[in-house]
Amino acid sequence: MELTNRVWKEFFIEDIFKIKSGKRLTKADMVSGNIPFIGATDSNNGITEFIANKNTSLDKNVLGVNYNGSVVYNFYHSYEAVFSDDVKRLSFKEIEGNKYTFLFVKALILQQKSKYEYGYKFNGERMKRQKILLPINSKGKPDYAFMENYMKQKETELLEKYENYVSLSEQNIKLNSEVEWKEFKIGNVFSVSTGALLPKDILKKGKIARLTATDNNNGIFEFYEPVSHKNYREISNFISISFLGSVFYHPYRASLDMKIHAVQTPNLELNKYIAEFLVFCFKRMASVSSYGNQLSSTDLPKKKILLPINNNGQPDFIYMENYMKALETRKLKQYLQYKKLKTTN
Repeated sequence: MELTNRVWKEFFIEDIFKIKSGKRLTKADMVSGNIPFIGATDSNNGITEFIANKNTSLDKNVLGVNYNGSVVYNFYHSYEAVFSDDVKRLSFKEIEGNKYTFLFVKALILQQKSKYEYGYKFNGERMKRQKILLPINSKGKPDYAFMENYMKQKETELLEKYENYVSLSEQNIKLNSEVEWKEFKIGNVFSVSTGALLPKDILKKGKIARLTATDNNNGIFEFYEPVSHKNYREISNFISISFLGSVFYHPYRASLDMKIHAVQTPNLELNKYIAEFLVFCFKRMASVSSYGNQLSSTDLPKKKILLPINNNGQPDFIYMENYMKALETRKLKQYLQYKKLKTTN
């Protein structure tokens, strides 16, 4: 099944969907619970909290579309959830819809994002009149059967790809369960540099991540443009450790504020597997840090970290990489078994 051999036609969103509003619920009124609360975010499938509150926005089997915050981002919710007043709930008019039809349309709506980025607001009325291209059947109606079958085909292709990857990984990974560990001073194995303060008035919103001491969003505070300043520099492919002990891996370029240390391997190019293993090790080391016991730029290099070692008594980065690959393979196998079980049932 190909997208290119179909006839496509423009439709207004309001022609295809029933559009229902969310309902305002303030942080102060939220009660902690198990019901997903859907806010105007671009991550976590739109879930910003888990609450016990219920209101008229309680819904399921809908597409939640942001018209404030991270506008146009949208997520499919098969489960019951409560929706913010910044999120519209879309359900099909002509069919009940399932994850395949909703996910097909999700991508088409997301294609409109660039239209609403520069002062052109994506409000409720514009959402109704936004046009999207859909494949049609012989009667000129949206071809929902094609949409569903196309997405099922893509899912099958991805599952086959995962199965091939798992099979190849199992052949290539030979993991020794008995490994020796040794303490190292961080400064003897890694290079450590620290960020610096920048005047707020020179910072302008942009695309370079700025890191600060937070446990959320991978340590990212905001995205700014590069600036000409003696304290400004960018760095990529490193592990950040905040003075309070938050640890994250950054394969992308980022700048650091004065509360963030950048840790790199001078003689080794980090990849995601080695970095993920090291993040775990650094978190164990940093777990004792707090406001009363902060990781300063002078203290961090002197701190000791436990690492697996090779026959030469040096950190065994090959083992670290293979260990994380083995964990990934195990998780993929569990996922594939789960998907196959769902398909047969």
